[in-house]
Formats: sequence, structure tokens, C-alpha cells
Amino acid sequence: MKLRTIICAATAIACLTGVANADAIGLRLGGGSLLGAEVNYQRNMGAKNRLEIGATFESESTGPSGAKVSWTYLGAVGIYQWKWNIAGINGFNWYAGPGAAVSFGMWSSNILGHKDSGSDIYVNVGGQVGIEYDFSFPLLLSLDVRPMFGVLHDAGFGWGAGLGVRYTF
Repeated sequence: MKLRTIICAATAIACLTGVANADAIGLRLGGGSLLGAEVNYQRNMGAKNRLEIGATFESESTGPSGAKVSWTYLGAVGIYQWKWNIAGINGFNWYAGPGAAVSFGMWSSNILGHKDSGSDIYVNVGGQVGIEYDFSFPLLLSLDVRPMFGVLHDAGFGWGAGLGVRYTF
């Protein structure tokens, strides 16, 4: 009975105070032109900064039967972020920071009987800007954009918007 009372009191205090969590793991869904969903981990490195790393996988085949193009990407992303509270609301923050992405892409095509395939390594640099809400229970929701510039193989500009859903601990 006493243990149950202590657990209930600790839970109530945590819910009312919006405890800042040290780690979060989950998914960042979306991507735009920068891959698709990623498994994502955030590690706080102080009260106002953290490291976010992610692993991505995306595969797709497009085109009618006479013009098939298939591709698969495996990638890793690392972003160093600073975070700031919004309007004094506990758990509601915005964040920004620089980062980089490395991916390995494999592709194949069969266009009117002409078959071709290949693979490439891509390196991108850029950053991330977003908002988040860290609930008083172990859930962190975020919405962000990641503009990136290709520096190896693809010298173009790309960006991706993402919705993050993470378990905090």
C-alpha cells in the first residue's frame, strides 16, 4: 500500500512538472526528397543542446512495365541541435542546428528492354529546424524541416519535412 502511494505521488509530480527527459527514441516520418522514415535517437548533451542521429531505409519501384526504375537507399543522419523554450510553456520548444547525412544508393532500370544498374554514395550537409512538445508522460512529438546540400555525387539542394514520434526515457 505504501509503495503504491509513493508510485502514484511520483507519477503525479512528474505529470505536473513536465520532467525533462535525457533520451528519446522513435520514428521521424516523412522525408520529402531526403529519404523516407528513419529510426531516430536523441541524446541530450546539456540543458539546451542535444545530438540527434537517425538510420534510414527506402526502396521503391516506379513506372509501367516497359519503363521500370527501382532504387534502394540506406543512410545515416547526424544533427547537433540547440533548443529553446517557446513562450514559457513547459515542454514546448523549438530547435535548430547543423548536420550531415551519408547514404548508399542502388538503382536499376529496364526501359524498353535496355537494362542498366549502378550504385552511388551520397554526402549531404545542412541542418534542421523544428518545434516539439515533450509531454509529461514518455512521449515527444515534433515537426521539422531539414534542408540539405549535396557535396558528394549529387550537388543539388534537397529538403524533407518530418513528423517525429518518440518514446522518452
